[in-house]
Amino acid sequence: MTIKHAWATARNEANLPELRLHDLRHAHATFLAASGVELLTIGRQLVHRDYKSTLRYAKTTHDTMLAAVEAGARKTGSAAHGN
Repeated sequence: MTIKHAWATARNEANLPELRLHDLRHAHATFLAASGVELLTIGRQLVHRDYKSTLRYAKTTHDTMLAAVEAGARKTGSAAHGN
């Protein structure tokens, strides 16, 4: 059995006939970015030579962006109060 045959079988059994291995790379990078993993680390895992490639893979969600803003605000607020 070849990898192509195994992949086709897995896609069919999962009822995802259009899923590509490349899609899994994008999903992996997006999940890592949403978990707070640095883009440099994600790029290394994906073996990217250029950070711009990683930026295309690691899409941020609205919730991720909101969490980043809130984290920055908490840090700024605690610094302003001497905490």
